[in-house]
Amino acid sequence: MGTTSEGPSTARQPARVASPVALIVAIAVICAAGEGILYANISRTPTGGTSRALSDPHVVSGVAVGAFPTGIAFDAANGEVFVADSGAAPHLYGNVTVFSDRNDTVVATIPVGRDPAEVAFDPESGDLYVANLASNSTSVISVSAEAVIKTVECGTYPFGVAYDSGRGEIFVSNEGSRNVTVLSDRSNSVVASIAVGHKPLGIAYDSNNNEVYVANAGVSPYFNGTVSVISDRGNDVIATPSVGSYPDAVVFDTSSGELFVSNQVSSDVSVLSDLSNDVVVNIPVGVQPEGMVFDPVTGDVFLADFFDNNVSVISGTSHTVLEKLWVGGGPENLAYDGARGEIFVTNLYSGNVSILSDGSPTSTGGSLWASLHPYEYAILVVLSIAIGVSLGLLIARATRRV
Repeated sequence: MGTTSEGPSTARQPARVASPVALIVAIAVICAAGEGILYANISRTPTGGTSRALSDPHVVSGVAVGAFPTGIAFDAANGEVFVADSGAAPHLYGNVTVFSDRNDTVVATIPVGRDPAEVAFDPESGDLYVANLASNSTSVISVSAEAVIKTVECGTYPFGVAYDSGRGEIFVSNEGSRNVTVLSDRSNSVVASIAVGHKPLGIAYDSNNNEVYVANAGVSPYFNGTVSVISDRGNDVIATPSVGSYPDAVVFDTSSGELFVSNQVSSDVSVLSDLSNDVVVNIPVGVQPEGMVFDPVTGDVFLADFFDNNVSVISGTSHTVLEKLWVGGGPENLAYDGARGEIFVTNLYSGNVSILSDGSPTSTGGSLWASLHPYEYAILVVLSIAIGVSLGLLIARATRRV
């Protein structure tokens, strides 16, 4: 019987495809690249300006609070955020939700008056002041006791609240009675009442000139808005510049000495010089702009665009919108946390607070993914999967053995 020599088999071996791990790695690489490309595309370069040595602001996370959150304030000493929850109709039983900025967890809920609007924190007394729109009063909350220590009767429909650090006074704008109630933070009693324009809403203190600025929304149907400029020395109105239509909120830029006034109906922001009290520029923004906050580290103003469900980031130097960040439904007011480089935004319809990184070196960061619009998520995910699978198939073909 002869022997038969055996050579290498000519039969095709089963194709070996790439490991699923390779596909996953490929998709992950593409997703990371996609995020980098998207980040580069939305990097903030204002019109006519240059990009800055800051990372872009973006959404970090969110905190669930009470029903219909409106006003918000930050206590830097204790690292706590105070949110006025206006409550559900018809009773509008209001609360103030308190959460820690360290772990974003709610630590207390404090009952206040009906339909609370805006709030202000007094770091000298350690008290929080809450304007109760439907109760015609202001609740004074001891932060240490986490309880209301006094309720002060104000004018009709109190709305805005501002703290005057120069005199230790609280200014409360009364929407219905067209005046401003002034409280002493020592006695928590009324010391003055100042007549202003029609339908006063937002209010802010200018620490450079010791003046208080009040946004007067104006009369329907035109809502020709004005700002009442109050000297806190004599508690009298010293100027009334005209601004846009239906001004809602005011914020002071400590770097430039300018006041930013959001105008709801004209959908823009009027910028006033606190030296002349004249409008120096009007900035187009989103639909129905409302609350604002100034970030002294980045020099930006963060503005809530109520109907656009986003926050506009405005450069305090170029007076241009740098970018827009998607937040919750019906953003209303904002507060700044300097220690963590974060901005807190109340979302009226979502019942939560969005937390934004301001992009400064002190910012706690967070993923850029959190700031994407839903359609951007969808596009990026679909493209990432398609390209990742294609790359995976190429890897499988290259590693196939015959």
